[in-house]
Amino acid sequence: MVKPQDTDRLSAQVILRAEIAAARQGVLDWFRQAGFIVGPLVGNNFSIAAQAATFKSYFGVDLTGTPQSGVKVLGAEGAAALELPVNMLPTAIRDKVEAVLFTKPPDFGLGGRF
Repeated sequence: MVKPQDTDRLSAQVILRAEIAAARQGVLDWFRQAGFIVGPLVGNNFSIAAQAATFKSYFGVDLTGTPQSGVKVLGAEGAAALELPVNMLPTAIRDKVEAVLFTKPPDFGLGGRF
């Protein structure tokens, strides 16, 4: 495993709680103001993109990964997971976000598995 460089651009998916329909725009606006590029809202989720340093700063995590496994959050015991800790988000949006996660690369394509 290698650590993404702080300047590497990463993207993640933000999953909103279903019951917060009226407050969705505020969550999107917060991520924009925090320096993330925000994708369109589709259903109850949207994408965010930023340099690795931005993810590390706002979520208080270390990152690891390879092109084959994708980006992962390095846990305290060394275990790696796809999900970022939402408890690090400000109280104003924390209760509106179900999960923020990196997407595992598909198992097909160059060097992939079928």
